[in-house]
Amino acid sequence: MNIIFAVALGVFGVTLCIGYLLNLFFARKNPAVQRLHKFVTEDHEKRQKQGNPIPGGRIRPTLVKVLQSMSELMPVREQYASGLRLSLLQAGILRNDAAKTFASTQVVLAGILSVLGLFMAFSMNRGLFASLMFICGFALFGYYLPMIWLRGRIGSRKKQIICGLPDALDLMVVCVEAGLGLNATLLRVGQELSRHCPAVSEELLLVNREMRTGISRHDALRHLSQRNPVDDVQSFVAVLIQTDKLGSSMSRTLRTQSDSLRTKRRQRAEESAAKTSIKLLFPLVFFILPSLFVVLLGSGIIQAIKAFSGAGTSLP
Repeated sequence: MNIIFAVALGVFGVTLCIGYLLNLFFARKNPAVQRLHKFVTEDHEKRQKQGNPIPGGRIRPTLVKVLQSMSELMPVREQYASGLRLSLLQAGILRNDAAKTFASTQVVLAGILSVLGLFMAFSMNRGLFASLMFICGFALFGYYLPMIWLRGRIGSRKKQIICGLPDALDLMVVCVEAGLGLNATLLRVGQELSRHCPAVSEELLLVNREMRTGISRHDALRHLSQRNPVDDVQSFVAVLIQTDKLGSSMSRTLRTQSDSLRTKRRQRAEESAAKTSIKLLFPLVFFILPSLFVVLLGSGIIQAIKAFSGAGTSLP
């Protein structure tokens, strides 16, 4: 087991050295990227001092700084980083360095759990092959654990957007009919939905910020559809872009879209209600009916056993 421990520590140390050397030779930063990163970091620190952090920055700052410093030592492939950025955007994490921090979290968890697997194999006195299987299994679990968390967060965010989008469209109809423009409507609805549906509020406020920074309305709406791969959002964005191009009535379009989304939500509720009886079948058969049989038939069975046992002893 001492040989296994030494080999594992050696592999871990060599991996860190190779990652550091690759970072020195291949991960040269562009000065423009460095200035932009400095600007974003200063803006994030200012928001934290004001008590208004960037959405998605809920992890403790100390842990984020540690993971960021470790991510600088580990180069990430651009193809993997681009797909990871899109997944993080779909989960509502908007930090610019979130992809590298997430990748470093995967590596750190894989290393920690591999060491845990090593100690478990050492405590159980397993052989060489079984110990290597323990280490590899724990390392793979630690590497894919953040991905499982990310997929769960994306799914929960999709459900929040599906549930909150019809209410947002109703408020947008009211604001547009009151005389507000689309930019002011997005800002007002995003502020009103900050407590009721934070996911929809963040997305609408982000679209408004993009339009205020000079991005065209069509591009900002397309970015909204890219960040949220939900059918309701895709249809909503397509209708808004088409209405803006053709110059038709915005209030009528939003009202029609709101009625359509409410009809879909009612149909989803009816579908869930129809599935309830099937879902209740398994706990009813395996948990409820056995207890009812014990309560209803238990006393009769006990009396029958006593009667038969008494009849047997009375025979000559």
